[in-house]
Amino acid sequence: MGKGGVVLKRVSLSIPEDVQQAPRHPDYLGLPQGTSQSKVLENLLLIGWRTVKRQRAEAQELALYAAYEKDPERIAASTSIQRMTLRSGVV
Repeated sequence: MGKGGVVLKRVSLSIPEDVQQAPRHPDYLGLPQGTSQSKVLENLLLIGWRTVKRQRAEAQELALYAAYEKDPERIAASTSIQRMTLRSGVV
C-alpha cells in the first residue's frame, strides 16, 4: 500500500533518453541526492500528470474566456458603456 491507502501498481515501460537523465538530477524535483531511481521516476510521473491536468484546466478556462469575448450581449453592453463614457467626456 502506498500513502493514504492507495494501492501502487508496478509497470514496465520504455523510458525516453531525456527522461533517463532524471535519476541523475533528483534535486531538479526537490529530492535529495541519493534518492532511488524508482522514487525519482515516480515523482517525475506525478509532476507530469499534475502538469497535464493543470494545462487542461487552463485550456478550458481560456475557451470560456474566448466564448465570453464573442458573446453578443456582452459586446453590446461593453459598446454601450464605451459610448456613454465618450459622450460624457470622461476620456
